Amino acid sequence: MRRHSWSLVALSLLLTAGSAGAQGGGSALQGRATDEQQAVLPGVAITVTNQENGTFRETVTGPDGAYFIPGLPPGRYRIAAELQGFKKFNREDVTLQLGNTQTLEFRLEVGALAETVTVTEEAPPVDLTSAVVGGNVGSREILDLPSPTRNFISFVAMVPGIQLNPSAEGSDSISVNGQPSQQVTFVLDGGNNTDDNSASASGGQARTPLEVVEEFQVQTNQFDVEFGRTTGGVVNAITKRGGNAFRGSAFGYLTNSAMTAPTIFAKLAGEGESDTDKHQWGGTLGGPIIRDKLHFFGSFERYVVGTGLTNVFPTRPELNWSAKEGLNGRNFMIRVDHQINSNNIYTFRYLTERQPNRHLLTGDRATLSTGNYELDVDQTASAAYNRVIGTRGLNTIRASIETEDIQRGAEPGDFLETNRKDLEAPVLRFLSFDEQGHTNGQHRNAQAPGLDNTFSWFLPGKGGHHDLKVGFQYLYARNVLSEQGSMNGVFSFPGDRPFNRADPSTYPERLSIRVPVPAGVTSFTHSFGFYAQDKWKLTRKLTLNIGLRYDVDVFPYRQSSNPLFTDDHYPVDKNNFQPRAGFAYAVNARSVIRGGIGRYYEKLFLGQVSPLQETGVFGRSLIVNFPVSQPDPGPSAGRLPTDPMLTGGPVVNRVLLNQLFPAGTPPRNTGTVQLDSPDRQMPRSTQVSIGYERQLGATLTVGADYIHNEGRNWVGYDLNPGLRVDTSRTGRVNRTDLLGLASQLGLAPFANIVNLRYDYTGETRYDGLNLQVERRFAGFWSARAGYTLGYARGNNSGAALGVNNFQLLAEKNVDLNYGPLDTDRRHNLTFSGRVEVPKTTGFTVSALFRIMSGRPLSIIDTNVDGDRNGILFDPLPTGTYTGVGDNAITVKNEGGRNGAYGPNYAQLDARLGYRLRMRGARTLDLFFEVFNLTDRSNFANPSGDRRNAATFLVPNALLGGGFPRQTQVGTRLGF
Repeated sequence: MRRHSWSLVALSLLLTAGSAGAQGGGSALQGRATDEQQAVLPGVAITVTNQENGTFRETVTGPDGAYFIPGLPPGRYRIAAELQGFKKFNREDVTLQLGNTQTLEFRLEVGALAETVTVTEEAPPVDLTSAVVGGNVGSREILDLPSPTRNFISFVAMVPGIQLNPSAEGSDSISVNGQPSQQVTFVLDGGNNTDDNSASASGGQARTPLEVVEEFQVQTNQFDVEFGRTTGGVVNAITKRGGNAFRGSAFGYLTNSAMTAPTIFAKLAGEGESDTDKHQWGGTLGGPIIRDKLHFFGSFERYVVGTGLTNVFPTRPELNWSAKEGLNGRNFMIRVDHQINSNNIYTFRYLTERQPNRHLLTGDRATLSTGNYELDVDQTASAAYNRVIGTRGLNTIRASIETEDIQRGAEPGDFLETNRKDLEAPVLRFLSFDEQGHTNGQHRNAQAPGLDNTFSWFLPGKGGHHDLKVGFQYLYARNVLSEQGSMNGVFSFPGDRPFNRADPSTYPERLSIRVPVPAGVTSFTHSFGFYAQDKWKLTRKLTLNIGLRYDVDVFPYRQSSNPLFTDDHYPVDKNNFQPRAGFAYAVNARSVIRGGIGRYYEKLFLGQVSPLQETGVFGRSLIVNFPVSQPDPGPSAGRLPTDPMLTGGPVVNRVLLNQLFPAGTPPRNTGTVQLDSPDRQMPRSTQVSIGYERQLGATLTVGADYIHNEGRNWVGYDLNPGLRVDTSRTGRVNRTDLLGLASQLGLAPFANIVNLRYDYTGETRYDGLNLQVERRFAGFWSARAGYTLGYARGNNSGAALGVNNFQLLAEKNVDLNYGPLDTDRRHNLTFSGRVEVPKTTGFTVSALFRIMSGRPLSIIDTNVDGDRNGILFDPLPTGTYTGVGDNAITVKNEGGRNGAYGPNYAQLDARLGYRLRMRGARTLDLFFEVFNLTDRSNFANPSGDRRNAATFLVPNALLGGGFPRQTQVGTRLGF
């Protein structure tokens, strides 16, 4: 199968080659040519030339003087217009932004062609033709602002409507308009850069270094039909291209323990934190191979980050630790652009990153013994060929591929195996922390080749002007998984005290373990997309955007042991039609009113469906529990456990385990059974927006947009619900097979949850107001501010696979599950800016400030099963609740799921620099940066479970790993 997928890509590459302006890869230029009396001028020859690399495009105006040029790579352009009997018209330094359409009118003066009229007035940045909500950020802004992780995702979150989910390892992600982080499509140079297994939960598939990003556009609502497979947003980035002069950079950054403050947890532990050291260096180079035709650009980046971390455990202070977590990586990119002639262009780009990371200690439950290893190798490549057809058509065909090879465990290639004599000791899962090892043991190899084609055609004078676009997309995703995690087992305890063989209350109350052999699963999907759109310029002021997209995802997994299916066929949702309609009304040349409505569907990711192959009614490799359906009641009552797998304490009885689950016989699943639904439908969102954007002066723009989204998504439904005999945590759970599934299969009753994984009862809503102000760099300063007031709620958490903790027997009780989504942040404000201090010959100051209100959490007590539904999730009554201990917080609980809100987030990063301008285009920048200038502890949400008083409303981790105040020095040579 692997040979087949790579052969597909190889064939595609032979047929194609580049990215200069197809899906998401380019900009457009439109307008009219008139004479001095504003009479239209047909037949005007227009030449658009990139001022950096000399590549060009040509067209002529139509009968009504109109022209349209799609697929132009963003950059600075010189526009020339010529017509016999008129002076030649030139306009310099026209900046085209990624994904936007620039409107440029020409007024030609009567005279000889030998005479030239040159205009240098800067064109307005406001797109007068688009209903898309979002924003653009260019390379200058990216490189001039401080970046703790050197990941451009943090700059994406400067656009209103987007929340940043930071990560200490640099795997930042975002949430758009209340959607989960998985619902973001990442596009790089027009090709897919979204992990097809876990979606965008960790950002894009391959991290794109700051030094190679030319520009990115974020589309948070009303994106065109060429973008699909997400209900959230689109991050559309392009890499830099070489020009006619050799240009590049060399850079280095350094920080260490002396420049890093201790975390609040190190202070609480009363000891110094482990050493911190970080150094990053690399460079870029681009230039001509053949001037005006063939160019290259390449980059290399190396980074070694050792982060000093401390974790504290109030109930077991002897386990407090300080250690260094390592992040190690190499990143390489190469890009080639070739304009064969004015009608034919191709591009090729390859990006790879290798990260061998040791001693991963992330998580507030991690003790020093839970560290492990990860090796992650990501690759992405795209090649496209652009063919200009006549003066009005453009066809782009692109092949792309992304791959991931990731290993997690003790050491590379040294994972847990069932028959190894040196099998790791089992994990000890106490109430507040994990001890003695980890459950990781995985090797996953994934490939996702794709092919797409887009054809654009400009049709003037047919009841207005029409920018027509049709296209198709195909993506094949394949995932080979070797899963050996939990082969060593996980013993759960009712408290935090260490095991004492003489004390029954310290014995484990449950064991979870994988049997009988490691899992080996191969999964794949086929995804098809088709779309058509008419960007109809009905009048000079009004543009309508009308489109239709259709997607279908195929996961060919036979449902042979699923009693819900009458045969072994697999479900395919074929009803994913997505009509979209928007408008843009140009009030004048500098302001636009925009709005629209559209339907959007999610993509089927392998990580969502591949568990069906592992956790059905039977399975080659399953995680089972002892006891099967609830903890052993003995230890919490001060008695010895009675389950045979627990009576010996936290030691796996391998002899008994092998007798119960002999190798070679697929066991029946006594844990949670996951079932596909015969009428599985893909989650969707209906989005509505209305907004206004205006340019004030030469460089300032302001905008406001109202967003409303309504979604339908998956929420699990238990077909074998339980009713506990009493309200105690350990009470026996009696289950009812609602559909008689076990008898249909001739089996004994199911002992645990039978989860209908894709029940289509989830409903979400989001309302938001986005405000933004942007001042492009002019004179000596630039600035950007964005604010979002939003409210995300629904009858589930908003996760990709929602959970309903309120089901009682057959009653779903989804109304009781209604509340804020996990992604709900009511307020989100960002401000950034850069100043070249006047009269200092080079001093610069820049900063990025971000503040977000807290995310919701549920206030519960898992000691009690109040509704006796077998699920330990019963919200506590409304009122004020306070934790006990260091850093404890007080919350006002409104009751229900997510009835309270956790700590706010605020961080100020600043840079002080000096730019030395040398001969020619060379510059030398010296930086002094301070991250988290105020040394604020940005806590992750604490536990809202009152069962454990030591952790209840007591934050014990920083958001995304976090960091205290840290200073960094750096230098960058630009040439």
